[in-house]
Amino acid sequence: MLSKLIGVGWPWAAVGVAAAAMVSRARAVGALLALGGAVLGYYASDLALGVYTFIDFSDPRANSDPMSARTSVAWSDAIRDAARWLFVAVVVSVPLGQVAGALNRTDGWGLLARLFLPIGAAMESFGIRLPSELAVQPSPVSVATHTIIGIAGVVATAVLMTRHLAASTTWAGRHTRPPRARRKRTICSDVQVSCEGANGGGERSGD
Repeated sequence: MLSKLIGVGWPWAAVGVAAAAMVSRARAVGALLALGGAVLGYYASDLALGVYTFIDFSDPRANSDPMSARTSVAWSDAIRDAARWLFVAVVVSVPLGQVAGALNRTDGWGLLARLFLPIGAAMESFGIRLPSELAVQPSPVSVATHTIIGIAGVVATAVLMTRHLAASTTWAGRHTRPPRARRKRTICSDVQVSCEGANGGGERSGD
């Protein structure tokens, strides 16, 4: 199952977002370093496992005894593939850093940032991986893996949206104030300068 996860896109995006979220500044640099290290580690493991090792058919033993024949490593292919994905890491590090920076926001942008990975996992699993797997002879492990990932992405999306709506409703209820009652003001007539002055004048005239 681990090999199925390494071959899809959303775990790589998760590595970049997680690395960018761990730093307070230069989040794009954090995402780039994490993705670049993951890419180099991936192709180093491929070289160690012999993915780029081929039998040298110029060796006379290649046809009679391939196991003892001379082998060669396709360094140019390995370097080309690693450089291509390093370029992709450079391109996506900036948006992944922006996503990581918005994870703690409580507005709509924060919700979109938190939905980035689960929606991406669900769309990739149900929209790309499963159809391509079912188009040929399907592997039960691959079908089960992508199905579980897709369902988990849908469930996580629903949970995050529900929590965001509940938090927004609670916040709106706490910050909604009743309208203030208007105070009634005593208005004196045009002849009187003030109510107090009018009452005082009446007392003096009585004396």
